[in-house]
Parts: sequence; structure tokens; C-alpha cells
Amino acid sequence: MKSDHKAQKGIKETDKENKETAVSRGGNHRVEIFEQAPIGMVECSLDGKYLNVNEEFCRITGYKKDELLNLDIHDLTSPTDLTRETEAYRELISGSLPFYNIEQRYTRRNGVMIWVGIIRSLVRDDDGKPLYTIGAVLDISHRRAVQEILRKSEAALQQKNIELEKLVQEEAISLKAANLALVESQKSLEFLSQRLIDAQETERRIVARELHDGVSQSLAALKMNLVLVSDELLAAPREENNARLTDSIALATEVIDLVRSVMTDLRPSGIDEYGLESTLGSLVDQFSSRHNLNVRFEKNDLPIPRLSPNLEMSLMRIAQEALFNSARHANAKEATLILRQEENTIYLAIEDKGNGIKALERAKRSGNHGMTIMRERAEAFGGSFNVTSVPGQGTKIEVRVPIDKNHQK
Repeated sequence: MKSDHKAQKGIKETDKENKETAVSRGGNHRVEIFEQAPIGMVECSLDGKYLNVNEEFCRITGYKKDELLNLDIHDLTSPTDLTRETEAYRELISGSLPFYNIEQRYTRRNGVMIWVGIIRSLVRDDDGKPLYTIGAVLDISHRRAVQEILRKSEAALQQKNIELEKLVQEEAISLKAANLALVESQKSLEFLSQRLIDAQETERRIVARELHDGVSQSLAALKMNLVLVSDELLAAPREENNARLTDSIALATEVIDLVRSVMTDLRPSGIDEYGLESTLGSLVDQFSSRHNLNVRFEKNDLPIPRLSPNLEMSLMRIAQEALFNSARHANAKEATLILRQEENTIYLAIEDKGNGIKALERAKRSGNHGMTIMRERAEAFGGSFNVTSVPGQGTKIEVRVPIDKNHQK
């Protein structure tokens, strides 16, 4: 028993020494990045005990920092997922895995179960000796809930189709017209299901590409700089160290800005609070700064009434897609965004002076993805969608949506 106690004490002291060595190399800038990261960040000993956590991880789990430092990864992981997490951690420590990325359940301090995504890697010293692990944790409960709703909805639709098909078979003669309607309805459901999958995959590709091209490369450069600084602290002049540290801070800032940008593209934070006009104003500024597209925003002197959240989001997405097309495909340098209320109708138009669309009618018939999405968004609220274009002179997209009590907030 005494020997076991001494061995456990030795492990804790080694973990503490490894942690102090890692902190001294990263300095205050590393601590600041760790603490201010917009996702949960954790550092764990080789046996899984929490050595350090940031405030976001405390928020996700509901525990205070001093409470977490008395726990390990097994205390939070759901018993259902514990074996998989333990095996992955063991392989990471042994060097069999360079990192692991899993989704699993955590039990918060209040007993509520949540879903989290975890990316964890191993930190080594200059000699390759394992020091501790570092992980990034993101609360994905909302996404998992949406997926579950979609799964149940799809199952419900499939069940309804089975019931309807059975009814048609039983009443084949008298319900021939209903059977034909069912076939058409089934085709529509299949088409919508495909569109839902395509949209989901497109969003995932966008997020994956942005995180890979931006976050991964910037973090790699940041790590390289910090490693070089740690090696040169004793030998290099102070000016060179300061310059490299300044560059590292700039890279970290870029990472934070990029993550915020991706989040904004997925769901503009201001639309729920400030409404459509304010969000479109921010969108105009964004395109002017990011895409070298000078956008003029024309609107009524009096603000339009607040619309339903779904309608505001759909109109914002139409404007966003149209401006993207102007910047990326039409090579336009100038565009005009118009938003106004015409009696009981909201009018939205985006006009550019770019290349225009060759063979416009053929483009419409071919099912242009972006154009189809914009049209469906408008028609979903009983609106109209129209595109006019002259090659070499530009393109104009016009949307009119009637507003009533159902479309107002």
C-alpha cells in the first residue's frame, strides 16, 4: 500500500513538473490564448487528471475550475461512452494515435446529459517524452438534437408513406386519383430530402474548408513560432524574440477572427436582436471590406416592420447569395442592394454591373443551384423571384414577398 501511494505521488509530481515546464515555454501569451479561446480548452495529465481548464469548459460542464482540477476525464464521460474514450486516450498516450476526434456524452454538474465534440492531442518535450495532453471541447448538443429531430421526422414521413401506400392498395379502384397524387407527393418528398442532404453537406464542407485552410494553418504557424521562441530565449537577442512573439499574437488574433467569421456566416448574431435592415447593413460593409465589392444600400427613410425570424433570415440569405454571385462569378466591382416596403409587400433587389449571365433561360432550366435556392426561399413565403441579365452589362435579382400577420414578428 505504501509503495502504491509513493508511485501515485510520483506520478502527480511528474505531471506537475511537466505542466510547469510547458507553461514556462508558452509564457503569458499562451495562457491568454488558452483562457480566451471561444471553445472549451483542457490540459490533462497522462493518466487523465485535469491539470488546467478554461472558463468556456467550465461553462460547458457547469463545474467550477477548482472542482474540475480534482476530477479526471472519466468523471465527466457518460458510462455509455467511457470505454471508447478510455481506449482512445490510452492509444494517444502510447503513441498509436497522433490525435483523436470523437463525439460523446458528458454529465454536467447538475446531472443533465450533453453531447460534446472532443479533439485531443499529446504534448511532448524536446526529447519526444510525453508531457501531458491538450484538448478542445465543443458543446454540440444543439446539432445532435437537430439531427435527432430530422431522423424522427424522416422516420415519421416513411411511416406515413407506408400507411398511405397500404391505403391506396386497399382502395385501388376508388382511389386511383389519390394514388397518383401520392406518387407525386413521394417524388417531392424525395427531392426535398435530397436537397436537405445536399444543403447539410455543403454547410459541412464550408466549415471544414474554412477551419482547415484557416485555423489549422494559423495554429501550426503559431506553434512553430512558439517552439522557436522557446529554443531561442537564452541565445537570441530580445528584439528578435519580441518580434516573433508579436507575430504569434497576430496569428492567434487571426484564428479568433476566423472562427467568429465562420460563426457569423452560419448564423448572423445580430439578425434576431436588431432585425433585417441592420443585418443587411452589416452584410454590405462585410462585402465592401472582404470581397472588394462596393455595395450601395438603398432603403426607406422609415424602417420596415420587424418580420418573422424565418422570413428575415430567408431574405438575408437571398441577399447574401446574390452578392456572393456578384463578387465571385460576375467579377462586379459595384452593386446596389435595395430594401423597401411597398404597401403590404417587401421588395428586395440586388443589382450589379458585372459580366451578366449568358444564356439566362438555359441557366434557369438547368437548375442552377444558387438560383434555385433563392427562388425556393422566396416562394416558401408566397413571394416571387425574378432574374434579368444582359451579358456584359450586369444582373438584377428582384424578390417580392407579401406580408401579413403571419409574416410579422
